[in-house]
Amino acid sequence: MKRKRTRKSKHRKRTLLYIAIAAVVIAVVITSIIAFQALQKPQQSEGIPVYLGSEKIGYISSKYVAELDSKVSNAIKTNASIDTYKDLYYTLANAEVGSGIQAGYAFSVPHIVVVSNYTIKAVVIGEITSKTFWNNITSSAQCIIMFGLTTCPHCHNMYEFFNKYYKNMTTFIWLDAKQ
Repeated sequence: MKRKRTRKSKHRKRTLLYIAIAAVVIAVVITSIIAFQALQKPQQSEGIPVYLGSEKIGYISSKYVAELDSKVSNAIKTNASIDTYKDLYYTLANAEVGSGIQAGYAFSVPHIVVVSNYTIKAVVIGEITSKTFWNNITSSAQCIIMFGLTTCPHCHNMYEFFNKYYKNMTTFIWLDAKQ
């Protein structure tokens, strides 16, 4: 009889060990899934919306809005130099990074700023030539500022698009050109 108890005792210990290992593995998997999902969500739910093409990928935090709006207002009202606009571009890109937007997107071109009443209404990164999208996003816009590079084919496509449909309200800033 002692033998049977020993076998049962060893079997119980193994079973409990397997259950404990399974519980730890399940807990690690669940924690990993929750952490991954949290990283995928935009970090801000208010501020200036940022689009990659037509998809909203996040927001510029409200803590950057006053500085950005001041720079935009100054640039528009004073018919600013290229250096003032370049400063705006780099301030904008750094604010995007500070708000959780990937640097690869934040410092890319074309980079389009939609302005209404001297405040930034939205930022659009990349090439999107949907008139419906732009009509919706510019419905109350005062102007559009597009930052681009002379060597970028997407920037040239957007330049042509804006010249065709929004010529009177678009300012083009070629970051690599001597203007």
